[in-house]
Amino acid sequence: MFYVVNVDGTFRRWNSHLSTVTGYDDDELDTMAAVELFPPDEKRQIAGAIEETFETGRATIEAELLTADDERIPYEFTGARLTDPDGETVGLVGVGRDISRQKANERQLERQNERLEEFAEVVSHDLQNPMSVAKGRLELARADCDSQDLDQIGDALDRMQRLIEDMLWLSSEGQDIGATEPVDFRATVDAAWRLVADAHEDAELIVDGEGAGEWSHVLADEDRLRQVLENLFRNAIDHAGPAVTVRVHKTDRGFAIADDGPGIPPEERHRVFDVGYSTSTNGTGFGLQIVEQVVEAHGWDVHVIDGPAGGARFEITGVEVLNPS
Repeated sequence: MFYVVNVDGTFRRWNSHLSTVTGYDDDELDTMAAVELFPPDEKRQIAGAIEETFETGRATIEAELLTADDERIPYEFTGARLTDPDGETVGLVGVGRDISRQKANERQLERQNERLEEFAEVVSHDLQNPMSVAKGRLELARADCDSQDLDQIGDALDRMQRLIEDMLWLSSEGQDIGATEPVDFRATVDAAWRLVADAHEDAELIVDGEGAGEWSHVLADEDRLRQVLENLFRNAIDHAGPAVTVRVHKTDRGFAIADDGPGIPPEERHRVFDVGYSTSTNGTGFGLQIVEQVVEAHGWDVHVIDGPAGGARFEITGVEVLNPS
C-alpha cells in the first residue's frame, strides 16, 4: 500500500490497496488519522515512528494493521520525510508491505526450535545413560570372550555416539562460531586426520604442495575448522572405504578435499548437505550438514564436484589465507 500523511498525522493521499485491506472507504479515510488504523497497543509506537520520520527523514516499523472488521494483519511500514521547495516538512510518504507469511514462518521456526531443544535434551540425558551402560557391558563381555560379534556391537555403539554428538551440535551450536584468528592449516589437517583415521590404518592422507611451503595460516575458528576437516575426512572413509586415499589441495580461493572412492552422481549432489541424507550404512547423515553450517558461518562456500581420482571433491572457497610473516 502507498500513502501520504500530513504533519498532523491525517491522510493526504493513498492508493486503492489501503482501502481494500483496511475495509474503510475513501470518505472514511479522508477523516482519519494514520494511528487510527492500529490497535490501542500499537498506537504509541506508530506515533513515535511518524515523529521519527519527521525528525530524521526516514523510519521503518513493524506493526499490526487493524481493519474495519477488527482483523489484525502484520505489516512493515517504511516512511520518508516529505518537504516543500523551501525545505519545510509538509508530511511523509510511505509504503506498507504485508508480512503475514514472514511472521507465520517465524512462528513455525520458533516452534521447530523449541521442539529441537526438547529433543536435544532427551538425547543428551535419556540416550547417553543407556549408551554408557551398553559400552560398559561391552567391555565386560570382551574380557570374557573374543568374538567378531562384539566388534560389530562396538561399531554400532560408536555410530550411535556420533549420531548423538552430531544432533546435539546441530541443535545447540547451529551456525554460531567463535572468534576467528590465524590458524595453522597444516597442523589442523594433521590433528583432524589423526582423530578420524586412528582406527583405519589403511587410509592414507596426501597433502599436495606441503614441501613447497605453500601451506600457511587461515583466518578461522580453529575448533570449527577442525570440525569441518574431521567430517569431510570421515565422509570419505564412510563412503570410499577404510583403504581410501584422501588428498588435500590448496586452491586459489581456499582448499579442497578429494578421495578416490565411487564419487557422488551429479543428480545427487544437491542433496548431500541435507540433514539425514547418506548413502553409506556407516554415515550419520549429519556430517555434511555440519560442514555446510560451519562453512557458511565463516562466510565461505562449499561445493562438491568430481575428484581427479574419480571420487568426490569438496571445494571450500572464500577462505582468507594469511601469508607467513
